[in-house]
Amino acid sequence: MTPFAHEIEPLLAVAAATVDARGQLVWANAGFRRVLEFETEVAEGTPVARYFIHPSFAALRDMAVSADGEVHRGLLTLGVYDGRTRSLRGRVWRDGTFLHVLAEFDIADLERLNETVLALNQDYAHAQLDLAQANVRLRQLNAQLVLHRDELQATLDRIKQLEGLLSICMHCKKIRAGEDNWQQVEHYVAAHTDVVFSHGLCPECSEEQRALFLKSRGKLDK
Repeated sequence: MTPFAHEIEPLLAVAAATVDARGQLVWANAGFRRVLEFETEVAEGTPVARYFIHPSFAALRDMAVSADGEVHRGLLTLGVYDGRTRSLRGRVWRDGTFLHVLAEFDIADLERLNETVLALNQDYAHAQLDLAQANVRLRQLNAQLVLHRDELQATLDRIKQLEGLLSICMHCKKIRAGEDNWQQVEHYVAAHTDVVFSHGLCPECSEEQRALFLKSRGKLDK
């Protein structure tokens, strides 16, 4: 029923199998079971048609047969559509109602390739996470930059208001803030800066006020 010698059964670098016209497994060696990730023992009659991705089992079954019974030579993709697949190079031939598959690959190289792909996918996922975190941090820094820019602009606006020639009364020292608008120096400066005034007497004014007080007291004593 199967043309393969018993020596092929334990090989992992060669995938060999015989399948009937209904797509049920008649015989498979260790390499074929490894490709499809079957258990060591696969019962006769196991449906395997769905594992033929390209060409499909239906296409292989219906292909024209060459003089030696061959229906396909080249790449075979086996696996599941929504899962893991593997590509092998080999041939498929038909004997009556049976399809025979014989393909080869380096199982060690294939496993290393799969591990490399998984590692690259993990690195890509980590890079995506780092990028997302960096974008969040960048947005935070941009918000802080806008806030500092606005504060700086407000400070510059206040400085511009204090630049240039100020008109000040030579007697009372009020500053003209606008047309017919005169303000005390401390009121004007407090309105345009963050300065907070406290009041006191300098030594000269203190002496002047003391002299005036004594003079007024002398007049009262008379």
